[in-house]
Amino acid sequence: MHRITNRRRLALATGAAAVTLLAFSGCGGGSSAPEAPPARQATTSPAQQGSMVNVTVNEFSFVMAKQDLAAGTYTFVIDNVGSAPHAMALEGPAVGTQQSDVVDGGKKTEWTVTLQPGTYEVWCPVGNHRAQGMETTLTVK
Repeated sequence: MHRITNRRRLALATGAAAVTLLAFSGCGGGSSAPEAPPARQATTSPAQQGSMVNVTVNEFSFVMAKQDLAAGTYTFVIDNVGSAPHAMALEGPAVGTQQSDVVDGGKKTEWTVTLQPGTYEVWCPVGNHRAQGMETTLTVK
């Protein structure tokens, strides 16, 4: 009977040590969640992430949370709520024509670009999506 008691004590002590180890391993500030792939940077370095602008794309619409912006650096958070792949392209002053990465249906990507004052054409450059209505304008003051 003495051996069973010692085994139980050993099992309880081992379990308590494992719980303690797990509790403290989460305190380091790290995350076990997978990280998203890095966003494509247009005219900025990775350290220059700008104000966020949400963009929702779908078959075949292009909705921007803000379409009147002040000049500066912006990170467009492109949320593809459709099933087909989409992207965001823009053309305007001092940037020429630039494009985000293509994002698959149900996924998001981020794209950072510095915008100067002026009017920008914005569209989906995938296939004939622009001709199907995936276009809008953006005004930068």
